[in-house]
Order: sequence, then C-alpha cells, then structure tokens
Amino acid sequence: MSRASTRQKHPASVRRAEPSVRQLVVAVVLVSILSVTFMIVVGRRSATRTSGRGPVTAAYESLRPVGRTLGDLSAPITIVEYSDFQCPYCKIAADTILASLKKDYIKTGRARFHYQPVAILGPESLRAAEAALCAEDQGRFWPYHDRLFATQAGENRGVFNDVTLKRLAADLGLDQARFDSCFDRGQRRQDVMAINREANTRGVTGTPTFFINGVKVVGAVPYVQFRQIIEGMK
Repeated sequence: MSRASTRQKHPASVRRAEPSVRQLVVAVVLVSILSVTFMIVVGRRSATRTSGRGPVTAAYESLRPVGRTLGDLSAPITIVEYSDFQCPYCKIAADTILASLKKDYIKTGRARFHYQPVAILGPESLRAAEAALCAEDQGRFWPYHDRLFATQAGENRGVFNDVTLKRLAADLGLDQARFDSCFDRGQRRQDVMAINREANTRGVTGTPTFFINGVKVVGAVPYVQFRQIIEGMK
C-alpha cells in the first residue's frame, strides 16, 4: 500500500463542510416535523412494477456490488470516496470520475470502490444518506445512489424531503414497508454519524474526497489525476 499523501486541492471542485453534527441532528428533527404537515399518501406499487431489477440495477451486476462496494473485494487497489448527496461536485464525480473508474479499473479487477455517504451540507444531506443506507439494507444502494444524484437540485431546498426519498424507494421496487420503517425510525442515522466521524478523523473537510490506497485526492479533479496515481501503484 502506498504511503498516504495529500494532493493539491482544487477549491472550485470541492464543497466545504458547514454545520456541526449537533446542529445537523436538530435541523433534521425540525425538517421531519414540518414534512409531516404536507405528507401525501403514496399509492401502493402497482402489480406491474418490477422488483427493482430494472436497467439501473442490471447495469451494476458486472461490477459485483456488495453493499456500498463495487468490484473484486481482493483487488489490489482500494478507492474510498466520502461524498454528500447534496454536493454538486459529488454529482460531477459520480457522473464522470466514477463512470471512468468503473470502465478502466473496477470491471477489470484492478480496483474496488467503496462509497461513504457523509452529511456535511445540512439536514437534507443526512436524510438522503439515511435513505441510501436503508436502500442498502435491501441490496439496492447503488440504484438508489444514482436516483439521488439524478434528483439533486440545490442544497436544502426541500428536494430531499421524506416524501421524495420514499418515492424513490418505491420507484426502485423496494419493500416499501421495510424501507419506511428503517427510514422513519432512523435506524441508519448512527451509521451516517459514524461515517461523519470517520471522515473527520481522516481529515475530510469537503466533498468529494477520495483515498486511493491511502493517497488523498480532494475534489472532482480531472480524471487524468486518478489514472496517474493508480498507474503509479505497481
């Protein structure tokens, strides 16, 4: 494993952390209370809806997903990303960097990729991360990850409200009762908080932040930088 080093930061490609964990939890509670006042009844899934094994899920089968990890678990290179679902640069990273990593290194067995959802941009970040982990419980983290980034539209504007997050689960054919129970009871909240603490311990101050066998890369930097680091790991 290469010794850890910090790559040059690109301010225009990274979203900085803002609220404290305590402020975040309080804000989420308030958002949850407010959201109840305008909750609508989500219709039951129709009998024609699939069990979630649509094109989005099938696209990941060749990547051998296990929870939040893609690729061969014994691959020599491990890439960890700390990412916030509200972060615009994280969306860019998902659409470009991750897409290229899949093709060049994950599918070929040279690298495995692990996603760590952090909540640093406000209450909707926390709720989105919780929802994604509830989807992970049903083996649908990656399709849900994709839907969240496709839905992203600004920070804390009500986009990731409880109704929408549950609808995304329904659209993917998840067991709705199981998802709702996980989400409403906050069963994965402590896991998100633990990831936040881990990120803080590793010196993550903005998203996205990657670690490639310990080498730190901050921001949605040009993909060539990832190639240079990986190709230098012989």
